[in-house]
Amino acid sequence: MFLPILQPDSESHEVDIVQQDIDTRLRIIQELTAISGIGVGMAGKLVDAGCRSVEDLEQPTFNKMLSATMRVSLYFKDHLDKRATRDDAESVLERIKETLSDEFEAILVGSYRRGAESSGDIDIILLHPSYVNVPVPTVTPSKSRSFNNGGPGRPKRLAIARAGRNAQSTRNETPLLGRAVWPLQDAGIIAGTLVAGPFKWQGICRVPERIENGLWESKYGRLEAIKDRRGEFRRLDLRMIPVRSKGAALLSLTGDLEFIKDLRIQACKLGMHLNEYGLWRWVSHDTEDTSDSSQEENGHWELIHTETEEDILHELDKSWIEPTKRNFSFLSDKARKKPESRSRLIGSLDEKTSL
Repeated sequence: MFLPILQPDSESHEVDIVQQDIDTRLRIIQELTAISGIGVGMAGKLVDAGCRSVEDLEQPTFNKMLSATMRVSLYFKDHLDKRATRDDAESVLERIKETLSDEFEAILVGSYRRGAESSGDIDIILLHPSYVNVPVPTVTPSKSRSFNNGGPGRPKRLAIARAGRNAQSTRNETPLLGRAVWPLQDAGIIAGTLVAGPFKWQGICRVPERIENGLWESKYGRLEAIKDRRGEFRRLDLRMIPVRSKGAALLSLTGDLEFIKDLRIQACKLGMHLNEYGLWRWVSHDTEDTSDSSQEENGHWELIHTETEEDILHELDKSWIEPTKRNFSFLSDKARKKPESRSRLIGSLDEKTSL
């Protein structure tokens, strides 16, 4: 008995080839977008130009297509996914304090201040006596309420307020770049820049190392190590904070997301607005038009005098909570174990809303 010889389905074969090409393209795009700063659009352009892997990005043809930020991310790609330990953060902070003028105050915030063993990046706020202008919120009271009382669900990120109406006057006055970032770069502490502005800088730092006699490496040694990519590199965020905003910045930039969200909701309930620059109260100007829209157009935010975190919590009728206990799981556990003390917690834990 002879079996019939089946002819290949040419149309089906072509479809398989097309699908393989699509799968290959998607795989390469996924690999390229793992580099910080490279989005799907840029990855698609690179693939169209012939790039087939992250390694290909080192080639001049593709490297020249990248922005400066993308090149920095590519240069340190083997380090950016590593978490910063508490020792890493403390070593970087120590070197920053030794390098900058004594007028600067540098404080570790973020998950480090909440007691985490490691962090995705090293978050540091800087204060300097020359920077005193506090950016005024640009939102109106109704927008502030809407912002802090969004739809259901936990927030994926906590929006940080942008500089307000007097931002333009302070744009060239903050000492972040000229007196902090550039000296740290010259000293071999900052290794690369991802985002640079007068209020916030994000980039890569090299974790300081000690040489055999226990002393820190020399400036020359650090710069050479950065050039050769020797040592450990971590993400670093520096934020310039007005002196009068220290308490609000410590509170807002320590987190966590749920803790700050609940504080902001509480502030709204009391007719206030909380951001990383301070606790604010809306003052309506005298006008014959008493409509809500008119009142919001004719008024201004007034900064409430609150120098410390304790002052802000007091204004919000909240008890002091240690930074190491400012996380969603702690508040939830405390609410379940002591239901009678719910009024002392930050906000309502049963009606979660997202920003």
